[in-house]
Amino acid sequence: MAFAEIHEGDAPPDITRLYARLREAVGIPVVNLIWRHAATMPGVLAWMVDTAEDIMRSAAVRNERDAMLALGDAAAFADFAAAARCLPEAEQAMLRVMVGTYNRGNLTNLQVLTALRQAIAGEPIGGAALTLDALPPPMLPALPPQPKLSELPARIADEVRALAAFHDRIGGAVPSLYVHLALIPSMLGPMRAATAPLFASGAVRALRDRLITRAHSAAPKLRAGMTPPGPFPAGYAASLLPALDGFAGGLIAEMGGIGAGIAMAFDQ
Repeated sequence: MAFAEIHEGDAPPDITRLYARLREAVGIPVVNLIWRHAATMPGVLAWMVDTAEDIMRSAAVRNERDAMLALGDAAAFADFAAAARCLPEAEQAMLRVMVGTYNRGNLTNLQVLTALRQAIAGEPIGGAALTLDALPPPMLPALPPQPKLSELPARIADEVRALAAFHDRIGGAVPSLYVHLALIPSMLGPMRAATAPLFASGAVRALRDRLITRAHSAAPKLRAGMTPPGPFPAGYAASLLPALDGFAGGLIAEMGGIGAGIAMAFDQ
């Protein structure tokens, strides 16, 4: 079963406006899957954006994101980076933007969703006041639209699903980076060759846990900077909290660690 979402190309006007606010707040040209999932629940995405929009652009989130990126394992992705250098220049440039986009999105979301999960669950607020930036971050370059998994050629869709199968997924969720990478199908094999041994050895999960620990340490300060517009929409906490647990407590952190390793390998 596919993970419920409202694809960016299918969003009605009210959701399109919320997606635009998310893209501006994070400075990336895409909307990550967990937010597209929240959009399926009436009132939930609007509450989340109103509550967290300002903290997404804060120096605290940006600095912690940079610290998380520095934990990546460049050596594990050396062969992936070598394969990328064999691509035509236009595809190399697109791949770098793609990795940078999802790194910024995943490592921002890991922090922000951890804090939002605490807010929705009603946990106590702690931490010092958060200094918020007045301006949104610079927007990363545009990417071609993310394809729909259901519309990919069968062979390529199978490769994407094989990558997703390494993760402890929830509800059939497929990481957006893998789906977007289908636009450069020759890189799906090198991605699988790089990640398979990292999952087998436990390295992905070990880095995931380090990133999650950092996000929980950052959450009290972020909670102090949140501005909820009112109570969380009634009746949806029981649906959203398991998704937040699965994403902020697993999938996003795993993809953040993978993306950090790729970015570091690109810079070697």
